Amino acid sequence: MSLTVPLPPHALDAYDSILHREADWLVLAYNPSVQPDSFQLLATGSGGLPDLKNAIRTVQDPAYVFIAFYRDNAGFILLNLIPDAISGVRRARTLVHARRIGGTFQAHQTSLTTDISNLTQRAVSQALASPDLVHVISADQPTDIPSEMGGGDTPSKGSVFSLLRRKKKPEAELAVQPFDLHIDDSEDAPPPPPPPKDRVRRSFSYQPPTQFRDEPPAPLPMSRAPPPRPLPQPVTTHHRSNSDYSVVSRRSSSSDEVVVVRPDPPPRSPGIKKRSATLPSKWMPDTVDPADRLRRRMEAQRQRELEEEEALAEEVERQARIKAEKATFLREQEAEEAARRIAVEQELERATALRRQREAREQEEEDRKKRELERKRRADRERRMEEHRRLEEWRNQQAAQAEEAAWLAEQTRKKEEVERKKRIQQAGAKIKNATTELVTGWVTMQAGDSLVWRRRYFRFVGSTVFFHKDESGQFLDEIDLRGQIKGLREWNEGYEDLKAIPFSFAVEFKGEREPWSMFSDSEEEKFKLLGLLHSANG
Repeated sequence: MSLTVPLPPHALDAYDSILHREADWLVLAYNPSVQPDSFQLLATGSGGLPDLKNAIRTVQDPAYVFIAFYRDNAGFILLNLIPDAISGVRRARTLVHARRIGGTFQAHQTSLTTDISNLTQRAVSQALASPDLVHVISADQPTDIPSEMGGGDTPSKGSVFSLLRRKKKPEAELAVQPFDLHIDDSEDAPPPPPPPKDRVRRSFSYQPPTQFRDEPPAPLPMSRAPPPRPLPQPVTTHHRSNSDYSVVSRRSSSSDEVVVVRPDPPPRSPGIKKRSATLPSKWMPDTVDPADRLRRRMEAQRQRELEEEEALAEEVERQARIKAEKATFLREQEAEEAARRIAVEQELERATALRRQREAREQEEEDRKKRELERKRRADRERRMEEHRRLEEWRNQQAAQAEEAAWLAEQTRKKEEVERKKRIQQAGAKIKNATTELVTGWVTMQAGDSLVWRRRYFRFVGSTVFFHKDESGQFLDEIDLRGQIKGLREWNEGYEDLKAIPFSFAVEFKGEREPWSMFSDSEEEKFKLLGLLHSANG
């Protein structure tokens, strides 16, 4: 019988992952009623005992049996998870498979047999705390069984032993029935045959020969002495007891058998012949010679010695046979262990080769991804550089266009400034022979730090300007402008808030006077006022 069980694919890979602490458990499942010797890898993971139980609960069929290899902080354990509904024969087959799988998963320190409802972290910790025991948790009470039991160990507490008894015969059957015996005293009489040999144990019982009286009793008063008769030999009735039945315990691969061997009845000695005769009186004369008694004793002693020598020879032969069988068994076990070790090594080599191939493929895939990523980065960098170059060209074009527009605007402004000055000079020239209409008019102004625009009527007299609220009223303000005006400014000369006001301008003064902001009703009125201010400044 093979000592290993064919495992499903990737089971040894999962076992190797648990040994390298890449995972925590694996579960093998099979249905003893459908496929009694076919296992499948149900699941493997690293979430601890709760994840292992959740993986088992995904199987709804109650006929499935599970064998798990679990890694705890204290060590490795083999879990035999057998539902209570499994019969005794299938349970025994499952335990045999579990021992064989344990021979493959040699890293486990102990085993625990239970069902899914009694599988707890405390039970696993207690089992790992006593690795020399095989732990079994039944539905009623957990039991710890020694892993190695010798022949002299006492039975477990829950074992039940039945005594083999025979009914005692009634006293009437045990009574001694006397009868006549004829003893052949000839020298050629063969010795009685030895008792039958028991297959299990041999017991030697020595019964001394019947002691005869050395002196015969006084003869009876008779006319003549009766002929000598052989003395009746007492018949000993043997009461059978429990020791008459030998219990032989044989080691079997499937189960332990108890064989009851009944002893054969002792054969009747051919030298003793039973004759029916009338018993003589109580006292009979002793006609046996003392030399004959001594000879019989010596023959009985030689017979016992021969039996003892024969029994000793048989015992030596039996011990030699047992030793040879044990040596043969050990050689077979070593051969199977070597074959199993070679198979495991080959499987490990195959798993290592597969893992190396997988690592090589993963490394090649990783290198390909790196090259692809580098190519994308290079293309992205080139694309960004091209966009930056186009953007820089666009910026340069915009800057050139802006410079050109600024130059054109500056030229336009200069041209407008020249035109403006020319018109102001022309307006100032007209004022020399001016009438009242040329030196008066309306203007809206914001003087100094005031935030309010006020409409005023202005009137120039020489270099002095008068501001009135209306044409006929008294003047509100009088200012001499000769040499006081610093400049006449447009909105683009630092007064951007006047850009939205048509016909507007600003008057800057020398000294600490704040500038004036003004706007006229028309362009003609604007240049007339500018000419008056320019003429008044001198």
